[in-house]
Formats: sequence, structure tokens, C-alpha cells
Amino acid sequence: MRFLSEYPRPAADNGWGFHDSAGANVRPGDAAAYARYLRQDLGVTWFKALVAGTGKVDLVRAFTQAGIEVIVRLYAYQPHPHYVVPRGEVRAYVEAGVHYFEWGNEPNLVLEWERASWNEGARVDKVCEQFLRNADVIRAAGGIPLLPALAPGGDYPHRDWYRTMFEWFRLHGHLSDLDGAALAIHNRPLNCPLSHRSPTGCSFLDYEWIDDLVRTYVGRSLPLLGTEAGYEPGWHQNPTFPPIDLQRHAAYNLEIFRSFGPYGSWRWRDALFCQCMWLVESFGHKDFAEAAWHRNSQWAQGGDLPAVGALRSEWQRHPFKRQWSWEIGRPDYPKATWRGSPNTDARPAGVKPALVVLYATGGDFNQALRRLQDPATKTSYHYLVSRSGAIYQLVPEANRAWHAGNASWGGRPRVNDYSIAIGLVNRNDGSDRYPAEQTEQAATLVRHLMTKYEISLQDVVTADMIGGTRLAGFDLPAFQVLLGGVPQIWPPEDVVRKAAWDAGGVAYNPDAAFPRFARERGLGNPETPEFDFELDGRLYRGQGFSEGIVYAEVGRWDEVRVKSW
Repeated sequence: MRFLSEYPRPAADNGWGFHDSAGANVRPGDAAAYARYLRQDLGVTWFKALVAGTGKVDLVRAFTQAGIEVIVRLYAYQPHPHYVVPRGEVRAYVEAGVHYFEWGNEPNLVLEWERASWNEGARVDKVCEQFLRNADVIRAAGGIPLLPALAPGGDYPHRDWYRTMFEWFRLHGHLSDLDGAALAIHNRPLNCPLSHRSPTGCSFLDYEWIDDLVRTYVGRSLPLLGTEAGYEPGWHQNPTFPPIDLQRHAAYNLEIFRSFGPYGSWRWRDALFCQCMWLVESFGHKDFAEAAWHRNSQWAQGGDLPAVGALRSEWQRHPFKRQWSWEIGRPDYPKATWRGSPNTDARPAGVKPALVVLYATGGDFNQALRRLQDPATKTSYHYLVSRSGAIYQLVPEANRAWHAGNASWGGRPRVNDYSIAIGLVNRNDGSDRYPAEQTEQAATLVRHLMTKYEISLQDVVTADMIGGTRLAGFDLPAFQVLLGGVPQIWPPEDVVRKAAWDAGGVAYNPDAAFPRFARERGLGNPETPEFDFELDGRLYRGQGFSEGIVYAEVGRWDEVRVKSW
């Protein structure tokens, strides 16, 4: 399972990008110089390259060497529903440093289709099947496949397409094929402000709706790559708002870029990896040349749009490297210091913490922190308490930390869903004591959590109580006294059940076929011991339960039957 933090991003990522010319065969004269200009002067770290065959491998290599993450779209005329990228071409761009690949474009527009196939219907089904074919080729060549971007609105409304597409993947058992994939999106704002939300989804913030839909079906976010993004001069699709003149073009697009970092008025979700503004330059290609930021003959008499100068100035004044939300979180507990971990996701809707689980980290503080912040370990706690008593928070309390696997507590499964995990720095070798400063501060934290979430003393447990590793040398009763009371120790479930059966004079064997059969079917309490009877030379064994008599031929315990009294 691949999480957002495990996908490739450029080393100095800021989310800023440009789309190539609309011509798959046109290019700047000096690709290396152009890449340096975009990276150094304008701060660009992403670029969407439109390519025909391997004609731009050298350009792409120059861009990746300059520190720019390139998204390659292998162009085909009317690619839907039959175009499949050639593996050799994908491999050539992978070797040039590319990770992400587009193989189609706006399949909710009829002009991107072979018309006869569009008219046949089943359009979403066909493109889903096309994705699977292309994903196999792209992955085999070492790349990451993108689901194709949709046109806002479109001949087939894009939100209807997205819903139908994810439902198709679910119904056909292919949601797992989206693991390690990503989505290209065209979240074009038209002439509306960034704050505008449209019921049709024709707004910039529609990327949040897409992300929410992905989470619903996949269970986590996938990267959203804005491969055609931003405002264009002259746009005036929504008469409620003024047209996009050159000043609004500069200000609005710049705010999209700024909000990837600390200087914007927004903070985009982690899932929105980049915005590749349409269009960097036409390089002599006539289609869509009016949108070009550089050498724009329609709006700037062959010069650059004001947005270019604004972007250059912004980058020189406020350079930044994008941070994940988990890196810059704020602690829930006032005494904690934030040290975020990527190993977290949302709790199920409506679920609040109801359990505290204590762990020993093994190793020292630095080793523990590195492990808990490493995406490869897929392990985290909410809090880490050092030997000196200093407390660090790694995961928001509103989120799940990944610590308990498939453990359950008190018959309730999925401990991660409703627990808060606290790691105590300790080698856990039996000789490493827990200093008073550490246990006292941990107890103060736990008391705070117990009050905040109404957690009982019996629901403060150690890892071994939910099937994890024992905390060697940790005195839980003494810790519970620090929490303000002496706990009621409840015996294990099987001990209670055995005592009840013994009281009825019935021998209890939890692994025997009859009790197991009765538990699975809710047949109630045992009413008799086991008994034997014979019929037609065959020996049978039975046992009476509240809701029926369970019996089987002796030796054939996999064929148990039940009859009413």
C-alpha cells in the first residue's frame, strides 16, 4: 500500500509548475538553458511535457537534471478508448528521470474519442479498461500511471464520470489496481475566485471533492497532479464575476502558487501535488497561443504577461520548500513539541479515542523518532515521552496512529480506530529502568487524555494486553496509581466462561467442535454434558444448548448438525 509521502516529488518541491506548449513536437532551442531559467528565475519544480514518441527525451532529461519533476503525456490523436502507450517509449522517459505518465486526455469530451466508439456508449467502462491496459505497460517500464484528467463540466459531466469510474473499479474488483497510481486533474477556476464552490464542480476547489471521493473508495488519498491548471487571460465564463484581465491573471495565479507554502492565504491539501499552469510558451505552435505566459502576441504584443514578472519577484522574495501538513502540525497537548510522522490517516467518521495504549520504543530517543517518522516502517504513535519527561507529538489525536495492527480490545476490533498510542523511550531489555520523570510526565499526559475523552482507568493498557510486546520492567499498577486510582482487574473472557460451565457441571473445552459451533450460531448456553447414542451401527455424539441439540457422527466433526428441542 503506497501513501502520499511515498510518491516521488522533486527535491526542492514547491508545487509550482508549467504545462508545455500545446504542440507535441515543438520545444525551446536550448532545453538545458530553458530548464535553468524556469527553475532558478521562476522557482518552477514541475513541468508537464507533451511528447510525440521519444522526440523530447533529451529535453526531459535536461529538466530532470535541473531539479524539475516532469510529467510526460504521450500524445495520440483521439486516444480513447484504444490507445496504449508503447513500453519502449515509456522506458526511454523513465531512464531520463520521469516518474509520472499520462496516456489520455479529458475522456469526457467527445473530441478526444473515436466518434463511433463514443456513440456506442459504455464510455466510462471503456476508459477504465483502457487505464488497466496502460497501467500494466507503464508499471512494467518503471513508471507511475495517471488516471486521465477530465474537462470541468464536459460532454459527460465530470463529477458523474468520477463517481461512475470509481464505482466501476469497486464492482469489478480493481480498486487495488489504483494502489501506486495517481490522478491527473484539470481543476480550472474559469473566471471565478479561488474561494468559489460550484455545484457543477467547475471551480478550483473541486480538487477537494475529487480527493474526498478517492478517500471514500480507496481508503486514502492518491496524488492529484494539476496537469492543466490556472486562469487564462480573457476568460469570462461566469457572468457573476468580472473577466480575467492581465492583472487578475497575475494575482489569481500567483495566489495558487503562494498557497502551496507559508505565504498564501490558503493551504492546499497534501494530495494536491502540483499545478502546471497552462501554458508556459507556444514555441511557434499556434493552438492555444493566447494562453502563453511568455511571448504572447495576443495579450502582450509578443512579450511576457505581467504574471511572469510577478512570479519572478515572488520567488526572489519568498523562496520556500513545500512541507507536508504532518511536518508543520500543532500539538493537541499544551506541553508537547510537534515532531510529525507521515504514518497516519483519518479515524472513521464519528469515532473518538476510547483507549490509551502504552508502548516501550526499544532503542534510544533518536532511533525511535527516526523509525516513527520513516514512511517505510508504516508505524507511529500519537505521543513519544523521552526519558527526561519531554513529550513529543507525532500524530494528531483526531487521526489514527499505526501501532496495533489488527488488534482488538474487550471484543472491539481495530484498536487503531479508537486508541491513542504513547511510546515510552526504553530499550525494553529488562535492565533499562523507567525514570520517575518519564513516568510522571506520561501519567500527566494520560490523565489529560482520560479527562478529555472520558476514558476509564481500565482502558489504559500496555501493548502486551492487546497482543503486542510486553513492556519489560514497567509497573502498570504503580502507573495506574499515578493516574489516580486502583484499577478493577477484569478476568479474561475464557476464564469467566469456564467458571460458568463448571458451575453447571459441564466440562468446558473452547476448542471443541460443539461449543465452537454453538458460539458461531448463537445457540446459547449448554444445557447438557456431551452424550453418545447409536443408530444403525453408527456412533453419534451430541450436546444440548438453549436453542437446539448439536450432534455429529463420532470422528466426523466437520459435519455438525443442529436440531430443535
